[in-house]
Amino acid sequence: MKSKKYLLLTALMLVVFTVGLVGCAPAAEEPVAEEPVVEEPVAEEPVVEEPATEEPVVEEPAEPAAPAEEVALVTWFQYDQTNEDPASDERVGNQWLRDNIPLFDTAFEGKWYWENIPKAWDKMASELVAAEISGGDVPDLIELGGAQIVTYVNNGALLDLTDWMMAQDWYADLDESAKISCTGPDGRLYCIPTA
Repeated sequence: MKSKKYLLLTALMLVVFTVGLVGCAPAAEEPVAEEPVVEEPVAEEPVVEEPATEEPVVEEPAEPAAPAEEVALVTWFQYDQTNEDPASDERVGNQWLRDNIPLFDTAFEGKWYWENIPKAWDKMASELVAAEISGGDVPDLIELGGAQIVTYVNNGALLDLTDWMMAQDWYADLDESAKISCTGPDGRLYCIPTA
């Protein structure tokens, strides 16, 4: 019986050993945290859009810009270019305007045109001052006598031309007494003398 016991003990040991081996099986390996794999950036090829298969848009040619409107250079003179009376006291001035307005208009075509509005010489000063004070239309150029300078300057009807005149090469050739006739009470020049 000893052999049966021995056999039974051996079998039992074998079972215990086998169970022990299974029970002592190494533990399942824990997954090792893998380092994240950094992929190198791959240069993407630019997306090329295929041209549309639609008909191309045809742009209408731009209309040419309208030419700039000519600006009037308005003068008030006692002379009247439309007065052709040979007995007129102003006939020389009238003729001068008739001759020179077309020359000016041709020289400045597309930019300026000369519009002369004849005024009575004895009413011009009062009309200009009244127009300036009331905000009415005033001329770009007038003919005046030196005695009127103070009236015009005191009423703000003339521009100070001093700096502009002094910058001109002909300024040095002006007679000093002529400059005085165009000098306002403030010592500034407000007209261009003809002498």
